[in-house]
Amino acid sequence: MSRPTIQWPITTIDFEATSLASNSHPIEIGVASWSGPGTTATVWSRLIRPTTGWDARNSWNPASEAIHGISRRSLDDAHDPVEVMTVLNERCPMGVLAFCDGGRYDGHWLAELAAAAGVEPMLHLGSWHRLARSFDEEGASRLSTHRAPHEIAHRAGPDAMDHIRALAWALGEPEPSFEDLDA
Repeated sequence: MSRPTIQWPITTIDFEATSLASNSHPIEIGVASWSGPGTTATVWSRLIRPTTGWDARNSWNPASEAIHGISRRSLDDAHDPVEVMTVLNERCPMGVLAFCDGGRYDGHWLAELAAAAGVEPMLHLGSWHRLARSFDEEGASRLSTHRAPHEIAHRAGPDAMDHIRALAWALGEPEPSFEDLDA
């Protein structure tokens, strides 16, 4: 198996949101980072308290809630968008490339979060799918078989961690342990 060139550390990001509609907004963000084989990976996540403007859009979708299990009421005590963006920029400083699998949706939710906070993100989003295509056939097969049998949590932190686990599996490396930066 030939390994793709990986720029370490590698960071993954995931969002949960009110829906997939264009007026949706993020309700949870999760980031996992791994410095490379033999190191402990980190993860953090935050529930995001909706702004008055977001609530006014009425984009809450009960079908989405059934998938991620986060109720609108549970967000009343969640973190304010400014705090979330501040922590995101601390965890992912200038130039970090964070891989996501949600494409334009993740871009939309990051932009919504940044606008609500009035804080520009320092990270850049990269395509998880493009990263996956950088593996040879064997590595790509390992990557897809790792994801297929696992139940997707549809929670931002665990889903970001699962990307790191899948990457380790595809590289033929032991799964890293994770330090929860929220603990």
